[in-house]
Amino acid sequence: MNTARHQHVAISQASVWRALIALTALFTLIVFVLPTAGALSTSQNNSQGLAPRTVVVVGTANLTWADLLQAQSSSDPEVNLAALGILQTAGEGYPVSLVTRTTRSLTCPADGWLTLGAGQRVNGSADDGNCDTSLTWESAQHFAHTQHYQATVGSLASTVITEHGAHVITVGPHAWLAGNNSASSTNVDSIDEAFRERTAVSNTPALILIDATPSSCSDKGSCFNHSDEVIVKTWQAISQVTNEFSEYSPMLVVASLSDSGRLSPQLGIFSPAFAHTQTSLIPVGSTDFVGPGTHQKGLVQTRSLSSLITDTFAAPELPAPRSLPVLSCGSSESSSCESLILGRDAAERLQDEDLHAQASRLVTLPIAIALIIGILITTTISACLLRGNYPQTRALAFTASTSAGFPLLLTLGNSVPWWRLGARPNAPAPWLPATIILGILIVSALIATMLVTGIARLSMDEPRAWRTVVLALAATASAVVFIVPAVNQRFALNGLLGMNTIIAGRFFGVSNPAFAVASAGLVIALTMWALAAPPSSRWVHALGIGIVGAVAMSFDAAPSVGADVGGALALGIIVLLVMMQTLRWRLTIRRFLIVTLSAFTLVTAFALYDATRAVDSQTHAGHFITNLSNGQSLATLTRKVRALVGPLIDYSWIGPLILLVVVVIGVHLWQKTHTILALSQQKQGPYPRLALAPHGRTYLTNCFIMLVIEVALNDSGLLMVGYALSMMVPLLLLVLTSSLMDKRTASSCLDVLKEHQ
Repeated sequence: MNTARHQHVAISQASVWRALIALTALFTLIVFVLPTAGALSTSQNNSQGLAPRTVVVVGTANLTWADLLQAQSSSDPEVNLAALGILQTAGEGYPVSLVTRTTRSLTCPADGWLTLGAGQRVNGSADDGNCDTSLTWESAQHFAHTQHYQATVGSLASTVITEHGAHVITVGPHAWLAGNNSASSTNVDSIDEAFRERTAVSNTPALILIDATPSSCSDKGSCFNHSDEVIVKTWQAISQVTNEFSEYSPMLVVASLSDSGRLSPQLGIFSPAFAHTQTSLIPVGSTDFVGPGTHQKGLVQTRSLSSLITDTFAAPELPAPRSLPVLSCGSSESSSCESLILGRDAAERLQDEDLHAQASRLVTLPIAIALIIGILITTTISACLLRGNYPQTRALAFTASTSAGFPLLLTLGNSVPWWRLGARPNAPAPWLPATIILGILIVSALIATMLVTGIARLSMDEPRAWRTVVLALAATASAVVFIVPAVNQRFALNGLLGMNTIIAGRFFGVSNPAFAVASAGLVIALTMWALAAPPSSRWVHALGIGIVGAVAMSFDAAPSVGADVGGALALGIIVLLVMMQTLRWRLTIRRFLIVTLSAFTLVTAFALYDATRAVDSQTHAGHFITNLSNGQSLATLTRKVRALVGPLIDYSWIGPLILLVVVVIGVHLWQKTHTILALSQQKQGPYPRLALAPHGRTYLTNCFIMLVIEVALNDSGLLMVGYALSMMVPLLLLVLTSSLMDKRTASSCLDVLKEHQ
C-alpha cells in the first residue's frame, strides 16, 4: 500500500517537473528565439535591397476642400487638371481636415511649419494682425520659449536624426523652420535639388519637407483670392515627387499648414502607405485617421503630424504600398475614375464639416450676446409682472419658460443641419446668426405657450406641474450635455455653444458654455429636491442627490467622455453642499474643506487613470499629471491663469474698468435684492408676495456658490456667468411661480391684503 502511494507521488512529481521544463522551453522560445528570428528576417530583408524609408511632406497654405471642389469646374485647363489630380490623390489615400490653430487666431505659413517641426502649438511672432516674413532661426526659437506650450523648435528633425539616423531635406521659403540647424538637415531651393540630395544619402532614411506655397501667400489674406495658384503649385509638387522619388516608395503627406486668408479647417491627405503602419493617428485594427488631440475621425491637428512622422520612422519594414496616383483619367471620363469619385465624396463630406466649423465660430459670439440680453429682458419683464399683491403668475411662467427654453435648445442645436442654411460653397451665410437666434426664440416661445395653455386647460395642479417643468428642463439639459457626448462625441462639436475646430480649445466632451448651462439647471433641480425632503426620508433624498451628482460628475470628468476637470470639481463641491442642506447640517469651514477635498479626490482619481493610458490617448487631465511628475506643470498653470485674467490686463484700462463696473453693479443688485427680501418679509415694498416664496435665500446661495466656483476653476472666466445665468434666472423664476401658485400661498395672500388695508 505504501509502495503504491510512493510510486504515485513519484509519478506526480515527475509530471510536474516535465510541465515546468516545457513551460521554460516555451518561455525561452517566445522571449529569446522568436525576436532573434524576427531581427534576422528583418536584416535579411534589408540585405535584399529594401530602400530606407522616405517620408515627404508637401505643405501649402490656405487650401480648403471647398476651394478644391470649386476648382474642378474651372474653365482654366491647368487649374482643372490640378484639382482633379489632388482629388484623385485623396481618393487613393486618406483625406482629412487639418486644424491649424497655433497660439493666436491668425496662423501664418511660418507658424504652420514651426508647429509641424515642434509638435506643439507655436508661432513666429506676437503680432496677431500680420505675418512676419523676416524670421530667423534664433528669433523663432526664442519666441517659442515664451508661449507656455513647452514647444521646442525643430524637435521633429532632431528626433528623426538622432533616433532613426535620418537625413532631413527642406525645400522652399518656410520649410526650413520645421528642420533644425544640424549637419544632417539640409535646405535646398528646388525639388530637383532635393532629389539629388536624397540620392547622395540613399542608404539612410530621409524626411523631405517641401514648401509649395506660392510667393504671394506670405502675408495675411494674400492667398484668399489666389486659391487657383495654390492648387496648381500643390499639384505640381505632388506630381514631381511622384515621378522623381518613385524608386524610394515615398510616404506622402499633403497638408495646408496655415489659414491666414480665411479661418477654416484646411486640406490634408495621407498616402495609402500609412495604413500599413501602426501610428498615433491610426488605432489598432482601423484604417481611419484619428487625431490624438481631437479624438475624432478625419480631424487632425497640425501638431499631431509630428508624432505621425516619428512613428512612421520607428515602424518595422512594411509590405509594398500602393503606388501614388498619377492622373490617368481626364475631365471627360472623370466620372468613371473610381479613385476620383472616392476623392470627391470625401471632399464633399469634409467640406460640409469645415462649413459646420465656420458656422459655429460665426454664431458663438452673437449667441453669447443674445443670452446676456435675454437675461436682462427676462429680469425686467419679470420684475414688472411680480409687482404688487396680485402678480401675473401665468405671464411670468410664459416669460420664464421661453427664456429657459432658449439655452436648452442651443444644446440641442446639432440635431438639425442648421449650418447649411443659405450657405455659400466656402462660407456660411452672413445672416445666419440672426436667423438662428430668431428661430430658436420662436420655437421656445411656442413650447412655452403650449406648456402654459396645456397646464391651465387640463385643470392640473399648477404648482406641481411647474415644479415638474423645472425638473424636466434641468434633466434634459444635463442629459444632453453630460450623457449624449458619451454616445456621440461629434454631437457637441461645432455646436451653437462654441467648441469648434477653428477656436480649437477642445474637440470632444463637455465644453465650458455647455457645462455652465447644464450645471445651472442641475443645481436648482437638486436644491428643489433637497428642500422638499420630509424629515423621515432626508437620508434617502440625500443619497439620491449623491447618486445623481456622482453620475453627472462621472460623465463630466471621465477622460473618454467629458474630460472636464474644472467643471467636475465645481459640480462635486456643490452636490456635496446640497446633500448637507438636505440633512440640515450647518455649513462650517471644516465641513466645507472636507467637501472640497472629497470632490478634488474624485477628480484626481479620474486624472490619474487618464495618465495611465497611452500618451496619444490621454486628455489634458492626463497630460497635466504627466507634466506634474516631470516638473513641467508650471507652464500649464500659467497658461490657465493667463486665460482667466488675460482679458482684464491685455487691454490697458478697459479691462479693469469693465471689471469695476461689473463689481459695482453686482454689489448694488445684491444690496437691492437683500432690501427687497427684507421688506417683503414685513409684507411691505413693491414685492410683498416674495415673502410667500419659501427657501429663496437657499436657492440664491447655492447659485452664487456655483457661479464663484465655476468661474474660478474654468479658464472661460466671467463668460461662464452669462451662460449659467441664462438657465439659472428663468428656472428660479419658475420655482417662484410654482410657489406663488400654491393654494397655501393664495390663502396667505388674504392676510397680506388685510394688513395693507
